[in-house]
Amino acid sequence: MFATSTRAFSSSKAASAAAKAVAMTSPYPGVAATGVAAAKIGAPEVTKLANGVTVVSVETSGPGLTVAAYTGAGSRFEDAHTAGASHFLRRLAWNSGTTGASGFRLTRTSELDGAQIHASSSREHFAVTVDTHTEGLGKALAAVANVVAGPAFQPWEVNDAAPFVELDLLEAQADPTNLVVEQAHRLAYRTGLGQPVLATENQIHHLNQSTIRSFVERHATPSRTTIVAVGAKHADVVALAQTTLGSWSAVAGSAAAVQSSPSVYRGNAEHRAEVTGASLTYAALVHQGASATNAGEFYAQAVARQILGTGPNVKYGGSAGRLHQAISKAGLKSPAAASAISASYSDAGLFGVYVVSAPGAAFGAISAAARELKRLSSEPVSAAELTRAKALAKAAFADAVESRHGLVEDLGRQSLAFGGKVVPLSQVLAGVDAVDAESASKFFKTALKTAPAYAVAGDISTAPWLDELTKA
Repeated sequence: MFATSTRAFSSSKAASAAAKAVAMTSPYPGVAATGVAAAKIGAPEVTKLANGVTVVSVETSGPGLTVAAYTGAGSRFEDAHTAGASHFLRRLAWNSGTTGASGFRLTRTSELDGAQIHASSSREHFAVTVDTHTEGLGKALAAVANVVAGPAFQPWEVNDAAPFVELDLLEAQADPTNLVVEQAHRLAYRTGLGQPVLATENQIHHLNQSTIRSFVERHATPSRTTIVAVGAKHADVVALAQTTLGSWSAVAGSAAAVQSSPSVYRGNAEHRAEVTGASLTYAALVHQGASATNAGEFYAQAVARQILGTGPNVKYGGSAGRLHQAISKAGLKSPAAASAISASYSDAGLFGVYVVSAPGAAFGAISAAARELKRLSSEPVSAAELTRAKALAKAAFADAVESRHGLVEDLGRQSLAFGGKVVPLSQVLAGVDAVDAESASKFFKTALKTAPAYAVAGDISTAPWLDELTKA
């Protein structure tokens, strides 16, 4: 044992001596120099097929590949009859048979190929995603094409999905954060963007094969679908998309392009939900925010979010945002935290604050956050504060597209919102740089003059009422 240790020590001393003899910038004696290839990420490329399907891709130098299909079939497009359909789609995606393969074959083939499959739904989209290696492009694209263009939705498959849809709902109902954010959307927009992302308990037992199929035939059409690939050559993606989806067409009688009614902001409402056994108070106070398609307001809202604060930027540290400072100065005797809420959709958005606190601090914390939100429209932002917020906003945008999954989601959502167009990161960062004190102030005043929507859940015994906040 000691001999081994001595030899290791001697080798270490020899290596140290050699390192001192040769500068780190010089080639090591007797060792051939090798270059290190830098990771490359290409610019987004976009092609629209003859049938309306949009293909977006970004070529990278890594060994991984992510392929996804995004369709404009989110919950905002549901009506009273089809409410919950997009939630069922997420659960049926890889478990339902298609015209080209059974659900078992889809999942088993992906597993044998070493791929990982995912499905998601939101207020504006439904998406299926495959993560695989770069040689798996053809199989991955064929799989997502099968799911979006040829779903079967057999009656027994819908019945089998219902318990899992109900489980999603129960989990969401047990999460007070989800409750207040969902209710804030409902109070702000009522219909459209106010539609819940998850199926309600009543709809779970009423939705059937026919209803879900009619929703898909109307909204998941070629002109409302984008194929996104990160990690492949654009020409290869387009060629395979043409092969797998080029002959796909909208069902006769369905709308080729659905024009949803613009979401009208309402606000001036509150919702209080007592959660049995909850030990904390959760609240969301929002105003009308910027849409993703209004570039000036969108970038101003991104900066405003950082001015208010999004939580600690250092692990276990505090936030330098206004909300953290306001709550720290409120003299609360129980813990509380707050962060900005910022959500932008294709034609509307939300902007406000989210607060979580011990019940004893609820009134003071929520009131302090509401006052800080109002202060944005009445007091100018300092040059130093604006510079800091812009730097944080740019970092947040860059971080969101750092991973393949993040980049795929960003490109897919952009394509649906902008009608098949995407904005490169460089242009996004330039948009943030263009925000000045005047444009920021204009956004604050425009947003905060709208009537607020207020939702509170958990232990609500000491939470303030909306009229108390508007007077704060």
